[in-house]
Amino acid sequence: MTRSGGSGYSRTMTPLRRRFLAPLLLLSALWSSAPAAPAVLFIAGDPSHGPGEHRFPDGAALLAAALNASGLPLTATVSLGWPDDAAFNAATAVVLYSDGLDRHVALGREEALRRHVRAGKGLAVLHFALEPSKGPLSDFLLDSIGGRFEVDWSVNPVWKLENANLAAHAITRGVGPIAIDDEWYYHLRFKPGIVPLLQALPAVSTLGNDGPRSGNPAVRAALAQGTPQVLGWVYEGAGARTFGFTGGHYHRNWSDAAFRTFVLNGL
Repeated sequence: MTRSGGSGYSRTMTPLRRRFLAPLLLLSALWSSAPAAPAVLFIAGDPSHGPGEHRFPDGAALLAAALNASGLPLTATVSLGWPDDAAFNAATAVVLYSDGLDRHVALGREEALRRHVRAGKGLAVLHFALEPSKGPLSDFLLDSIGGRFEVDWSVNPVWKLENANLAAHAITRGVGPIAIDDEWYYHLRFKPGIVPLLQALPAVSTLGNDGPRSGNPAVRAALAQGTPQVLGWVYEGAGARTFGFTGGHYHRNWSDAAFRTFVLNGL
């Protein structure tokens, strides 16, 4: 085979040249068709509360750095606030870590998140991001991760988790005992089908007087009946594996190996 142009230049594709180029062409095809490494995108809200509390950007950066240093074939990045479409669409897993209610980082982004989960991509929601305002985001969280914080049903006291039960699951593999002070939300509103991973029975003393987030007859009855309270779970009822975790109030707790490993495994 020859190729010639107006200059009269001609080059023959010799058998030797074919043998040399064929492997390169094959490698080029493989590289161009190889799937991209999984991409974990942390979407962090603005920090709030006092020093060392709700340090969402710092906590997200710490967890992303741990994933990037893990040796796993993935990349983890942090977006301060909602990312651009290209970054969001490239993510194979999204982690929401922010205040809730009208400061929720995903407020107004429900449809984008629904498309993400329907595509079989992962979603994790941590701490206050589990408490949306009533409306589309509230419905989305219940549908997609199987649970949410609900005013006049759930409570958010600060208490020390002790004698916690870790379920036998891939996410709990390598996780040591978790015994730590945090603002552990419990008595969340759940859909059937969640898989509890981290449970405990809080003391009645963790409740205050009845109020929107401090106590109510339903949670008192649950504790009196000895019903374990779910603090971390996984859900696969929305077409993707999703994860919820009620801790994460104090930034210092990410230095605890068991606490940190449990969440990293869940992502």
